[in-house]
This record gives sequence, structure tokens and C-alpha cells, in this order.
Amino acid sequence: MSTAEQIVLEVITGGRPVIRNLRPADVIPPEFEVGFERLGKLDYDWIWVIERYGVIDGCIVAAPCHGIAFVYRVAMRKDVPKTLLRKLIYGALKDAKARGVVGMMTFLDPSVPVQLKLKKLLVSWGGNVSVPHEVVGSRLPGRN
Repeated sequence: MSTAEQIVLEVITGGRPVIRNLRPADVIPPEFEVGFERLGKLDYDWIWVIERYGVIDGCIVAAPCHGIAFVYRVAMRKDVPKTLLRKLIYGALKDAKARGVVGMMTFLDPSVPVQLKLKKLLVSWGGNVSVPHEVVGSRLPGRN
């Protein structure tokens, strides 16, 4: 099958990857272990998904932070082509750049293959790896 035929088939069957923001009706797959969906305060404008055949194959959860995008989580289904991760990252960052973002920052676990790929990509763009750091999270004091 030629590339053109494959593209036409993907468009007809819904298999061509689409990068878009999360919508309120979407469900983030539990295996992505995003966490924020349980708080009920998602900022859909800063969560990008890659979707094929009506199924979310991956997501990037980020937030604007003083002119940069702070990326909290990058997750992909294990059974999808590896090229989808790069498409998702580039698509999300292109959209963030159009919003005026000039850089990005993240923390990651390099033992997780998807996060290691993100690390390698960021380092190839001139990113710096800074260690050691600890990540500390807490509820705000008082009644929540």
C-alpha cells in the first residue's frame, strides 16, 4: 500500500492521529496515572491528547507558569506506535508556543520509557538536567 493510500485509509477509518485539547466528556485512561482528574479541577486548555479511532492513545498534562509550560505528566498507551509520542509532544508544544510560551520545564522519572524519551528530546534541544531535587506536594492548610 502506498503512503497516499495509507493516509486516505487512516482518514476514512479515523486512524489518522489527531492532537487536540482534552474535552470535558473525555476520560483519561487510568493506566496513564495522571492524578489530577480525581481532583475535578482539570484545565482542559493545557491537556493535550493524541487520538486515533476515537481512542485516546496518549496525553500531556501541563500548566502555564510565568511564560513557560510546566509539564506534569506525559503518558502513552503501551501498544501504540512509538512515533505517536513525538507527534504528541511537537503538537502540544506548537500550540503552547502559539499561546506565547517561550520554554518548558518538567520533572520526570527516567525509569519510565516515555518519560526517558521526553528527557532525551529536551536535552537534545539544549535542556539542562538538574539534580538532586525532591518533589513535595500538600493540600493547603485549613478546610478543603
